[in-house]
Amino acid sequence: MSEVAAPTRVRAPRVESDAAVRAVAAGSALVAALTHVWVIPEHLTEWLPAAVFFVVVSVGQLVLAWLLRRPPSAAIVTLGLLGTIGLVVFYVMTRTVDLPFLPAAHAEHLPTAWGIGNGIPIFPGDRMEEVGVPDLVCLAAELVTIGALCALATPVVRRTVTSGLFAIGVAMLVLRLVGPLG
Repeated sequence: MSEVAAPTRVRAPRVESDAAVRAVAAGSALVAALTHVWVIPEHLTEWLPAAVFFVVVSVGQLVLAWLLRRPPSAAIVTLGLLGTIGLVVFYVMTRTVDLPFLPAAHAEHLPTAWGIGNGIPIFPGDRMEEVGVPDLVCLAAELVTIGALCALATPVVRRTVTSGLFAIGVAMLVLRLVGPLG
């Protein structure tokens, strides 16, 4: 009778130490950070909280790029993924949903008798941002960052992130179809 050998586990090469993947992640995080720096002056003139947001985001992305010079810990990869995914989701929301905490497109306020505001009504969609070239450059860089960080992540984190991204996509599609995002 012949003996059957137990299957051996094939070990995949460790991507965590791959300098090329870290370079891609760091480079794309740097591109996203510089894009955010580029739009800070424009937002300073429009709405100070947005400018402060872009400063904080830029610093975070610069720190991430700096930390990726060496093999990062699982915590750094996970935080980088969560932060970058959060930025992409927030970006999509600001381009597709009339978010109530954003200022309306009408920045000029004319005085009104016995009232507050400028007398110009806020129409649905007035709080949605327009899509521009810097937006698309930054979005592409952030998507590359997510992909590279997933490659650096542990299998558990990678599975969780991909499942989470799928769930977010399905949820946004359902919300779009039933109305709140439509």
